[in-house]
Amino acid sequence: MKNRKTEIFAIFAMFFCIHAFNGLNTPFLPLFLEDMGYGVTARSLLLSIGPVVAMLTQPMWGSFGDRAKDKSNIMRIMALGMVLVTILYILSFLPAVRKLMPGLKPIAVTSMFVLPALILYNFFRSPMQPLSDTITLEYIYQTKPRFKYGPARMTGTIAFMIVSLSVGSLIEVSRHGTGVIFFVQMGVVILMLAVLTFLPKVPGKQEKKDKEPAAVLFKDPWFVMILIMAFVCATTMGFYASHFSTYLRDQLHAGERIVGMSSAISSVLEIILFFTSYRIIRKTGILNLMLIDLCLVATRWMIFSVTTSIPVIMGVQFFTQPFSWAIFSYTLSVFIQRAIEDKMHSRAQGLLNGTALSFGSVLGTLGGGFAIRAVGEHMQRFVFLGISILCIGTIVAAVTVFTKLGWRPNRTPERFQLHDTDAA
Repeated sequence: MKNRKTEIFAIFAMFFCIHAFNGLNTPFLPLFLEDMGYGVTARSLLLSIGPVVAMLTQPMWGSFGDRAKDKSNIMRIMALGMVLVTILYILSFLPAVRKLMPGLKPIAVTSMFVLPALILYNFFRSPMQPLSDTITLEYIYQTKPRFKYGPARMTGTIAFMIVSLSVGSLIEVSRHGTGVIFFVQMGVVILMLAVLTFLPKVPGKQEKKDKEPAAVLFKDPWFVMILIMAFVCATTMGFYASHFSTYLRDQLHAGERIVGMSSAISSVLEIILFFTSYRIIRKTGILNLMLIDLCLVATRWMIFSVTTSIPVIMGVQFFTQPFSWAIFSYTLSVFIQRAIEDKMHSRAQGLLNGTALSFGSVLGTLGGGFAIRAVGEHMQRFVFLGISILCIGTIVAAVTVFTKLGWRPNRTPERFQLHDTDAA
């Protein structure tokens, strides 16, 4: 029993560390790049490189997870990779490093370290999310402990909130400015390496003789439509992660503390929702909840397109951000656990994260950057309107496809019905 408690603690701590990385990079990495001298187009190109890498490598990580003797070992390899990533980021802005290369412009020296750091961050960090979900859901299913996935994932939300709030204030007083985020990140990496030593052993479920490719999932029309929904949701989040922080600071003249508060304020509602997540999804159904999430995403960007009031933006963030990603990604994980074969879990997670989510992030980052450049940064709200229209079109398409496949708002197909044995 004592060992079981240690394993559960390690799972909760794993989620804390993984989402602490998000709390550092989502709101503050775009600001760091801007402070290093990169314009909106250059930032868009830089921030889109990493998701491309994730898109290409996620199937590989998913295959490793399905066939590994212990999926937890894969997570430990990823955490070790984050040590290298963090060192590269720190070297990118240290004055001592620039003095070693006097013939180069500061931004050239920065790029020598930032480019590989961005690539490696997505190579090692992006697969952590689907793998942590798979490890947790399968551990719960196998051992039947007295906790559900929702509260474990909630720990990540708490980490995001704490880090976003505290680091925003830290940036304003640190002599390293936005570069201080990487010193904090090194502390998180060290903590993660420590807690992963206690992570339970969760073996992959695919036998070596079973080489069914991930492409077989594309024969499933439900999976394909949900993949498209995930892609659109990820596109909005890619745009948000890459451009919204600079919009707040440059166009609305908010400081880093306000940027951190904007990212963290939604976490309060996320915590409440994750306490009741299992009951929410049992009540609404997997498909209904995904559609509700997309409706709220569309509403969020529509409101952003018509207001520049920071209090209003904060309020909208509070009520819609949890559904824009946290609850949506949670529902995706439950969908995979409930509706996809056990032996395909890691590859389904990898496919969603490596294609829909990573490619969507690239489109949101790169396409959003070019769109902002086209309309002008002072007219960025027109881009918000375009994102809202994209979400509305996706909702219409999803309802049409789901209806043809037998879905009704008050009738959930058996495949998507949750039972008491599920680990959600």
